[in-house]
Formats: sequence, C-alpha cells, structure tokens
Amino acid sequence: MVTSLVNKCVQGYINSEDGIPLFYRYYLCGKSRKTAILCLPGLTRNSKDFYNLAILLQKERSIICFDFRGRGRSGFDPNWRNYKPEVYIRDVHTLLTVLNIEKVFVIGTSLGGVIAMGMGVAMPTLIKGVLLNDIGPNLSIEGFSAIKLYLNNKKTYKNWQEAAENLKFFFPTLGNYSSYDWVQIVKGSYIKSTDGRILQNWDPKISKLINKLDFTGIYLWPLFLSLRRFPLIVVRGEDSNVLSSTTFAEMVNVIPHIKALSIPGVGHAPTLLEMIVLESLR
Repeated sequence: MVTSLVNKCVQGYINSEDGIPLFYRYYLCGKSRKTAILCLPGLTRNSKDFYNLAILLQKERSIICFDFRGRGRSGFDPNWRNYKPEVYIRDVHTLLTVLNIEKVFVIGTSLGGVIAMGMGVAMPTLIKGVLLNDIGPNLSIEGFSAIKLYLNNKKTYKNWQEAAENLKFFFPTLGNYSSYDWVQIVKGSYIKSTDGRILQNWDPKISKLINKLDFTGIYLWPLFLSLRRFPLIVVRGEDSNVLSSTTFAEMVNVIPHIKALSIPGVGHAPTLLEMIVLESLR
C-alpha cells in the first residue's frame, strides 16, 4: 500500500485480490468517534465526485472515497468481464480490511448504491447504515438505455466546455446547473491528456458488459431488503429516469423506517450537497 498525506487526506493504493491497483482517498477527521463514511460512485464516476461532500463532513466524520477498478486512478482490468458488482464488492471488502475499518456508513450513488445493497448480503457486519442515491431494486429501462448510449459515445473533446455540452446532451434533466457547474461535473469523470484533449477517465471496455445486460431480467429486491436492519436513507431526484417514483414509493412501503428524500428540479443523480441531504447525514 502506497500512501501520501495531503491536507488531512490520505491518498493511496491497495492491491485487489487479483492484483489490480485500486485508488482511494481517506479524509481523516481526527478525534471523532462517529462511524466513518464510505462513498461509492456511479458507473463512470470516481472518488472526485465526493470531494466537496467530504470537505463538508470531515469535521464530524472520516470519509473514505474509492475509485472502482477501471475508473479514475485505479488500474484497468485486462479482463473486461470483471467489471461487475460481485468483483466490486470484493474490492470494497479488501479496501476496508487493509484500512482496518470495522464499520462504515455507506453512501452509494447509482452503481455505488447497487454495491451498497450487495454489501448488505455479503458483509452485513461492516455496515452501520446506508444512503442510496437515486438507485433502487428496479432498474429503469429508460434510464439505463440513456446510460448505455452515453457509454458507447467514445469521443474526445477539444476543451472542457465541449465535453460538458456532450454530458448535457445525454443527461438534459440532470439539473438546472450553470455552465461552470456543468464543467465541474464533467471534470469528475474526464481528464485532460498531454495534447490538451479531454478524455474519458474510465476504461472504455466497461461498456462491453453493460451492452450484454438485459435490465429487464435484473431483480435486486433481495439485496435491497437486506438493508432493512440498518438506518436507511434513499435520495431521489424528482426528474430521475433511473429511480422511478413508483419504485421510490415501493421502497418506502416495504421498509417503513426509510428516510425518503426527494430533490426537486434534479435528475440522475443528486449531488448530495443539497441541504436536506447534508442534514440527514449529521
């Protein structure tokens, strides 16, 4: 494990069971006895997504942010078939073991929320609570069709503004953000190359497995129900095409103690910087 310390944030790598270097950021709180928060990003996103959230919460809790294999600063897997939840769950377990973390409150956005649900089955003793960000046990065909198109759009861009316009084209209901905000969002999953072009910061081979999936055949209710023993927050963007209002209501119906938060004017997915979300995490 190689680490560096930057402004009370430990940055480093661990090796997965099959030898892939996995990058993490560990924002240290110091003397707080509160349970650490583990942040798990969406399909093409990485630990950068949680920087602002970590800075806001670091006074009260330690925050661990993770790049899944094939994203951000983690290594790409030579076998694209390993880009699947079972492997990501195993990688998360390795991370927590290496960092000697006994309990975490898990925040999972989109794919990260699927991993959080899987952790409820695979490693329930490590979970203190969960926040699912715009994801549930039913996967919307409409939403994931848009994500699939976006994944297969393997383009480079001449500047950040052009890359942001592309993201806005595929996800027009994401939110009513300024041009500056759109650029900041796109910087979470793109990088600038040595020649100045803007490139996707994930392994293009991730799309291979996604293209093969039949989302109508994916049934996640047993995983979701494994979370009923924990404090549980579910956040939904009111304009989301990934977590439908029907599924959102069903989730509350089967686990009545859920704290259900609906964010107006936002699609998939909320930033988690909304005041109502921040208050729920304190």
